[in-house]
Amino acid sequence: MSLGEPSESLGPYVFTLAPSEAEAAAARLGTRAALRGALFARHVAPFLVFAFVVLIAFTLAHFGFISARAGKMTLLLAAIAFVAQRIISHWLVLRAHAIGRRAALIRFQGEGELAASIDEDGLALAAGGRLARMSYADCAEVEDVGALIYVWPRTGQPILLPKRVLREGEAALVVDRLRERVRRAKAARTSGTS
Repeated sequence: MSLGEPSESLGPYVFTLAPSEAEAAAARLGTRAALRGALFARHVAPFLVFAFVVLIAFTLAHFGFISARAGKMTLLLAAIAFVAQRIISHWLVLRAHAIGRRAALIRFQGEGELAASIDEDGLALAAGGRLARMSYADCAEVEDVGALIYVWPRTGQPILLPKRVLREGEAALVVDRLRERVRRAKAARTSGTS
């Protein structure tokens, strides 16, 4: 199949996820689910608070508004609180990752034979008698990771395509085609709202 014409449909690519592919996809979904929307609150904000407390305690102690001992105690307590928050945050992320990974793995292993197709309007994934359709405007990003191509929606589950079902050298062309179509859809959506 040639990828020359932009209006050309690709697929359907019929496949069953291998156990290693299902495991890799489940791990990626688990990680993304664990980090979704909480990166600033769990990692950046606590560091900023810690840095602010250290700066205030140092400044107050340096200019004599509080004793050096009180400044050191404040720094020690801030460091203990920051480290405790980091440990708890990492534990919560690991726990959420494990739960999300387990759920995704069960889902991937139970889907059986899949058929992915790409056309001018979007992507479709048929599995177990149901069809998941995603327009390019609903896509957040296209990732080429390891043996799989992920097309991530803004919300929901991704559409996966193993590179092994594509011909030699076709994976890079498919990824480029998908990224270009997603970029055009985003540009059209942005210009339409402006």
